[in-house]
Amino acid sequence: MTSLEILAAGFGLASVALTVRASVWCWPVGLVSVLAYAALFVEIKLYADACLQGFFFATGLHGWWHWARGRTGMPLPITSLTARERWATSLIVLAGAGAAGLSFAAFTDASVPYLDSLVAGLSVTAQLLLMRKKRETWAYWIAVDVLSIGLYLYKGIYLTAGLYGIFLVMAVQGQRAWSTGSSSANFFRRTQDTSSSYEAPRLPASG
Repeated sequence: MTSLEILAAGFGLASVALTVRASVWCWPVGLVSVLAYAALFVEIKLYADACLQGFFFATGLHGWWHWARGRTGMPLPITSLTARERWATSLIVLAGAGAAGLSFAAFTDASVPYLDSLVAGLSVTAQLLLMRKKRETWAYWIAVDVLSIGLYLYKGIYLTAGLYGIFLVMAVQGQRAWSTGSSSANFFRRTQDTSSSYEAPRLPASG
């Protein structure tokens, strides 16, 4: 395990912990992890994973701004998808993962193309839902973590499998924290000071 991997994993864990608390600071902390992982993946010649970090970096910047300002200039609230949105999202993920799996199986030497594609599709979807502060993000992250643990154990990457085990525990905690009910109300009160004291980053004007 290199110092770069330790840096990436450490900031990744911190980012998930902050996300569980619905703290906007999860985004800048997560960006450090993304950059470190991008460099690590280039170093070990995992170029597809390195490119995926580019997606995570771009969505991380957008998520940072979106959480801080929302649509009305106020911090974005935690909300849920509608039943129709849940079904549509699930079907899109399955169809996209199936198509990607077929492509990788036909045109590359990928060892587990379908599972790898499913994990990637679920990860992208979870990230997009996280940007919108949707409760369903945690169900997708839990699925990502469970599948990733099995995938990485199969590939013999035991340290990374263990890291995703920690992510799984934190994702379950995040789902509980973001759920509705009295515990959710207490959770919002605990994080109110953090949300209200945050100053949104100054982004360059477009156009």
